[in-house]
Amino acid sequence: MAHLKQSSRLWRPVTLTLGAGLLAFSLAGTAFAQSVVGNTAIGGKRVELLDDNTWRYVEAGSTATEGCAPLKNDVYFCGSNSDWQHITNAPPQITAAYRYSDTEYGQFVVEGLGADAGLAYEGMREIVLGYAGQAAGIPAASVPVLAEEDSTLDGRAAKTLVYAVKVQGLNFVFANTILIEKNRTIQAMTYKLGTEYADENKALHENFLALIKLDDQN
Repeated sequence: MAHLKQSSRLWRPVTLTLGAGLLAFSLAGTAFAQSVVGNTAIGGKRVELLDDNTWRYVEAGSTATEGCAPLKNDVYFCGSNSDWQHITNAPPQITAAYRYSDTEYGQFVVEGLGADAGLAYEGMREIVLGYAGQAAGIPAASVPVLAEEDSTLDGRAAKTLVYAVKVQGLNFVFANTILIEKNRTIQAMTYKLGTEYADENKALHENFLALIKLDDQN
């Protein structure tokens, strides 16, 4: 998990490492003579916005990745040409990092091991909170967990862990969606300055998740 510093007072990527090695509006594509001009989420499901002012649900596991940025292990992010700006100097532990605004960011940790290697959500949860605690200088048990929700990532069942952490004097709220498959683990995170998981945090995270596409590996 990274934290940023911008020009003047804002921050540059600083890693909340998740453990040794453990640790997607797209503008491309046409179909049926309709052009896709954006992506969003409705009720947690990914939706494509078309140039004739209509929309359609995107099927789970869609491999229509033209114009999307390949990250790792057949994970694609389709927001690089929209409001999400790619950060090129992210720490090596971070697969890819993006900036949405001066106070809102997103990032990925993607690894080529999963359930077949013994990974499970509860273990990942402990790792995430453990390293968040280390970064904040507090025990893992003291990291405030604000929400824990069922979620989806490109139509696949996942879990979202929301927690608050203070790093370098700044308060952040992280929403971390964790998907564990047989041979792949994906953490798709957004974070925002503040101490509460407000509606704008959730909207930011749903927007980020809606821009992710996965190719089948399992």
